[in-house]
Amino acid sequence: MLNPKYYKDLLVKYVGDYDQNKFLLLVSSMILQNYRQQNVHFNIPNNENALAEIISRLYTELAFFAFEKFADFPQLRVGDKMKKKDGGKKDIYRISKFAENCYSLTNIDDASLIVSGIKYDSLIKKYTPITQNSQERTIKRYEDFFKPKNPHGFLPTNFSKKILFVGKSVWEKLEHKDKIPTTYLPNTREENDHSPKKSIPALTDCIVYVLPKYSACYEQIFQKGIKIDTIVFCGADESSIQQMLQDQNVYKFKTILLSNSHAPIADNSQCWNWFKEEIDLIEAL
Repeated sequence: MLNPKYYKDLLVKYVGDYDQNKFLLLVSSMILQNYRQQNVHFNIPNNENALAEIISRLYTELAFFAFEKFADFPQLRVGDKMKKKDGGKKDIYRISKFAENCYSLTNIDDASLIVSGIKYDSLIKKYTPITQNSQERTIKRYEDFFKPKNPHGFLPTNFSKKILFVGKSVWEKLEHKDKIPTTYLPNTREENDHSPKKSIPALTDCIVYVLPKYSACYEQIFQKGIKIDTIVFCGADESSIQQMLQDQNVYKFKTILLSNSHAPIADNSQCWNWFKEEIDLIEAL
């Protein structure tokens, strides 16, 4: 017999007063409020839709967290492309000179347009580093999406630590990829196309990586020296969980496990195992 008061107290603690999507908000809030203190594992058997919605919310919230905490200053070199903030498709320049702590820029379409004597702080406030030409709205979408979370005084494009999502179908289901710099790294042992996919190709770096299997993590992430803050394990091959937990001791990342198994593998995480009757009760409260 389920105790409605127990679940109502959980909602009051983690969610507050919401009329819809109570279970989604409850689980997401429980994860976000606990994962930095301990590994957390949420298992929701036979409910892929709920799992997908939770992954989507975590994707956005963890991207906001990394944007605020791990934004890094770009290392600018002669030859790098820079897009003028709020500029059009012709407002793209190349760093043509660096001397006496000042940069000179030359427009890539009109060499007679030169900006000179601009210092680093001013440069990164007025221009955004890019790797290729982009439509005006591409960078604008990214800037506007993170604007409420941007305390930096410039638009960051480099990040010292990343968020990693692991799961076979995660990449296709993520919302807001056009606003969150995200890179899919293929499993080179199983996929014919070995090229990474970037959700915003013009940007030099990303906030989030996505891998289809954890078995590719060492080759694609750790061996390359990429620092990971948090791994979200999304219903992926559960046989890899023990290896991930061993790697955690070496690489010091946080771990969030999400699964939809009838019998989730035991690990050292705080585990919440949810059933349909509990979900129905929470939504009815």
